[in-house]
Amino acid sequence: MDKKKRKEKREKIEEDFEKSMRELEKQIEELKESGLVDPDKIKVVKVRLPNIDPKKRRLLFFIEIVISFLLFVGLSGYIKWVDYPELSYFLLAVGIYVFGETILIKLIDLLLPKFAVYSLGAFGIIGGIIAFVLTILFAPEISIVSTFGVIMFYIIFLVLRSLIKWLMINRIFTRKRV
Repeated sequence: MDKKKRKEKREKIEEDFEKSMRELEKQIEELKESGLVDPDKIKVVKVRLPNIDPKKRRLLFFIEIVISFLLFVGLSGYIKWVDYPELSYFLLAVGIYVFGETILIKLIDLLLPKFAVYSLGAFGIIGGIIAFVLTILFAPEISIVSTFGVIMFYIIFLVLRSLIKWLMINRIFTRKRV
């Protein structure tokens, strides 16, 4: 039963894709006929995303959480941006951020999938910023030491996490051809 539903869902997605491609080709032809655009300058790029099986998707999700947690804690040791009386308060704040960001990004992906794709992940950054601000506001006993430190920490955190995720995805989902 579950395989049948997945097959129907895949067929629906492929049907929608084909319909969109026909509409796009029709619009391109209308532009060419109208003479407003040089036909040689119209280029269409098709991108097929890899089909990721659920096991690898869960593994990737778990690894993303661990990497975010470790990077957050590790970078906080190098950049003095927050003050906390006990380590447990800081770890609680890190947990709030990591899980809050994860939930916000998943909600954005579920509720606004077209915008998430069109923005090429920029909505993920917005979700992270919202989670970061909420963590700072609601984490107990946490106080900001330096605004510049917060900005530098978050920029370095985002860049390093994106780089690590990119390398990890390429490593997990690309197979060597013999």
